[in-house]
Amino acid sequence: MSSPFTPISVLIGNLPPLVRAELACLLRSEPAWQVVPVQPARGRIAVTARQYQVDLVIADESGMMELAELAQVHPVPVVLYSAFSLGGARLRQATRWNVHDYFGPWVPQESPAFFNWRLSLLQKLWSVVTHPETFVQALPEAGPTSLPTGIVVLGGATGGSAAVESVVHQLLPSNCAILVAVHLPALFTQTLVDRLRRVTSLPVVNGKAGTILTPGKIIVVPGGGNTTIKTATGTPWISWQTSFTEVELSAPNNLPSIDLLMQSAVQTTGRPTLGVILSGLGNDGTQGARAIRQRGGQVIVQRGAAVAAMPQSVLQAGYADQELLLKDIPGYINRFALQARPGRRLVSSVSPASQL
Repeated sequence: MSSPFTPISVLIGNLPPLVRAELACLLRSEPAWQVVPVQPARGRIAVTARQYQVDLVIADESGMMELAELAQVHPVPVVLYSAFSLGGARLRQATRWNVHDYFGPWVPQESPAFFNWRLSLLQKLWSVVTHPETFVQALPEAGPTSLPTGIVVLGGATGGSAAVESVVHQLLPSNCAILVAVHLPALFTQTLVDRLRRVTSLPVVNGKAGTILTPGKIIVVPGGGNTTIKTATGTPWISWQTSFTEVELSAPNNLPSIDLLMQSAVQTTGRPTLGVILSGLGNDGTQGARAIRQRGGQVIVQRGAAVAAMPQSVLQAGYADQELLLKDIPGYINRFALQARPGRRLVSSVSPASQL
């Protein structure tokens, strides 16, 4: 911790170039701050922070994947810059990587509001370094109108539970809602929820009927029936919730239906949607993948799955953007979540099935 007579050393990460330049200029004009004279390369924030023994890191939200390493290598307070509002729930989840607050969008110097905004920003940064515990306690909860910016649906069957656990373990906090559907008897739904809770700090819930989709929440839909997404009722706020339909025991055991969950999610919310088809028997998820692709979303499938039937069905139908090894799927999801914005059509950088 720096004393009041020692400048606070700050490392500015890979912010947008204009924002980074103006922020560096602003801080260098203040005797209390000492800006590290280098811009860390992607993936080098932790190494650079330790090299210069900085007191504070200011990172862009797109650099959040590097903060886990920073928290281990050189644990210091972190403030994020974002051109969009970050929900309180997301910030609370990111506190495990010492993220205490965020600011943005940038206010230009010619704006009449710049002077007061500048004072507010400097006070915020100073307080984060000198009284970090105050900011952790003051982070707001996500309000009733906090809607996910995107939807991620993980689907699997035989071998799918282990695959989902591996993926969830590496997911970063985001503004996306994450839906998990694995063909399991209803009795084992809570077991899967408990397993996922042990590998992530993200909130994981049993998606019983009426569960509201909120940013950063992982919803495991129950077995023994089908779950769809519908507009929430009985509230003045715009939101989406799960709807559950029990199915007779004589019905096929491919429950819950991944197809129905994907189709209803992309149709009801209109948000950018990513479908992820993991290990499993049969072809459930293929029609759901089709619905996602038709509405501008993305679909990825697991390569080398323990049971390859479900991923291969989507692949052969031509609905997969990419086929990825299990270890590469969390990174893809994290990048999708950072890009997902309402009304934004996300186009894969490769053509379907080009990874074959």
